[in-house]
Amino acid sequence: MKYLGLAFCIILGWIPGQAQEMLDLRNEIKKELKNQDLTGAVWSVVKDGEIYTDSWGIKNKDEQSALTSENLVHIGSLTKSVLAMGILRLATEGKLNIDDEVQRYIPELAFNNPWQESNPITIRHLLDHTAGISDLALWQFFSTSSKPNTPLINAFQKNKNLLDVHTKPGTVFSYSNMGFTILGMVIESATGQKYEDYLDENLLIPLGMEYSSFQFISQIGKDANENLAMGHFEDGSTVASAPIYLRPAGQFTTTANDMGLFLKFMMSDGTINNAPFVNAFYMEKLGKPKTTIADENGLDNGYSFGVLKKDWYGRISLSHSGNIIGYKAFYYIFPTEKKAFFISYNMDHETADYNKINKAIIDYLDVPEIKPSTIAFATEESLKSWNGYYVPVFSPFVPFRLMDYFGGFLKISVSQKGAEIARFQGPSTHLNYKGKNLFQADDRIKPSHSFYQDEQGSFLVTNGISTIILTNGINILLIAASFILGILGIFHLLIFGISQIIRRKIQFFRNPLAWPFLSLIMLFLSILLIALQPFMNIGDLTVGSALLAISSVLLPIFSIISIIILVKHKQSYLKTLKFWGLIGIIQFSVLLFINGMIPMTLWH
Repeated sequence: MKYLGLAFCIILGWIPGQAQEMLDLRNEIKKELKNQDLTGAVWSVVKDGEIYTDSWGIKNKDEQSALTSENLVHIGSLTKSVLAMGILRLATEGKLNIDDEVQRYIPELAFNNPWQESNPITIRHLLDHTAGISDLALWQFFSTSSKPNTPLINAFQKNKNLLDVHTKPGTVFSYSNMGFTILGMVIESATGQKYEDYLDENLLIPLGMEYSSFQFISQIGKDANENLAMGHFEDGSTVASAPIYLRPAGQFTTTANDMGLFLKFMMSDGTINNAPFVNAFYMEKLGKPKTTIADENGLDNGYSFGVLKKDWYGRISLSHSGNIIGYKAFYYIFPTEKKAFFISYNMDHETADYNKINKAIIDYLDVPEIKPSTIAFATEESLKSWNGYYVPVFSPFVPFRLMDYFGGFLKISVSQKGAEIARFQGPSTHLNYKGKNLFQADDRIKPSHSFYQDEQGSFLVTNGISTIILTNGINILLIAASFILGILGIFHLLIFGISQIIRRKIQFFRNPLAWPFLSLIMLFLSILLIALQPFMNIGDLTVGSALLAISSVLLPIFSIISIIILVKHKQSYLKTLKFWGLIGIIQFSVLLFINGMIPMTLWH
């Protein structure tokens, strides 16, 4: 009896202490939410086998209603972790094999895969983001033509180049929302059900996530649920959720407690009520890619089975982040300590430092911090071959490869003291050499970068979730010069046209530059119309987007015609700004055309 009394006293002492810790955490999150000008957040913490939930902020700024931890929220790409668990459940049941070829389940989906014979795309490749396909096209996320029940195959029918395979499947990580949409199609093929229906019934119910769903749920309209918190833009305006073509990659509605249940399962051996639900082998491999070059070269970080293994703030975690219109979300799992947290913000703020709040929760969880090793070796002379300028091995966004050269490049400099990665935009990163072509960033616990060469002899650098390739610096310079000359040409044409209309009025339209000028005005008008339309129409065929496509073609055509007229009728044309301005526009247009950006068809 005395032991029962002692236990009771311990519990009574523990509860107020735990409550005070949760209150302290809430106050810290509240302070940061205010500092970051965020509308609100709900969160759950898994600690000592228990789930604790809380919230702070506003559910709907228009109504000034309070946000509670029982409110439904969206989680964006955290959806991928939940859907991946559904795939692993099917594999555990023997309904599919994760190393099966995808086309066994979806024969109508044609990948443009140069490595088809040796490396066909498998389910594992999609789960690990190593299929080598791009991330998304604008219209797949920003379009009102998508409906809650639009067949998933429709996301791939507008453009045959969407399924181009850019790297050998299985070897290089590149994040792909299209890849997880294809996984939704695999589930439908393997089960004969809509993926939403199958996962709601066969994954979420067994996990106890009774308030969660893969179905489309909004704050307005026939799919509305009044318990769903409204999303917000950074200016505080409200935004309701909308259907997307790539819904298996980012459509999921849940609560803080349900996500706590999911995180607890993620830290388990995959059993429910002592019965295998997901094979323990799969659970052990979360965040541990099997076939990537980064893994083979000795890097411990990577993405596997819908989970990222991350070396961050002196801790090793399993994690994911998510964005969806009006929302931002994160989870972090610390498997060794059996601790985890989830947080969803009902505002997507471009400049907010969400990591300050994430760090505060990690500190509350009291996850031990590991100090990085200070041991570094002198770099080998051969590593200086990696000096130079780098761009991503391929662009994740269709068709914006040019932007990688214009603003997304990096410079790597190897010296005796290690390596320096300088970004065109952002801070530099210092790497310490650890031997065997492995480097470690100053704030990392383990080697973070691998320098290697591929089969073609190209020089590459990977950190497990980003791979960059050495390019000729002259290419970057030429593309930058083309951009600048094109913009200068457009600026000159605009100023010249306006001044001539003011001076010569209708007589200006006899000038060879009149038609390029009119097409330029049409281009600016199209941009204005697109800016004024709802953002969800960006990927739709509208008056603005149609004018953009037409004017993007007419401008270079009329510029070429005007050049011909100038050459025929003006002997000193080489000395005129009109001529060189048009040359600037034409060469820039050629660059855009070669890279698939003319005509500018946002809906295709």
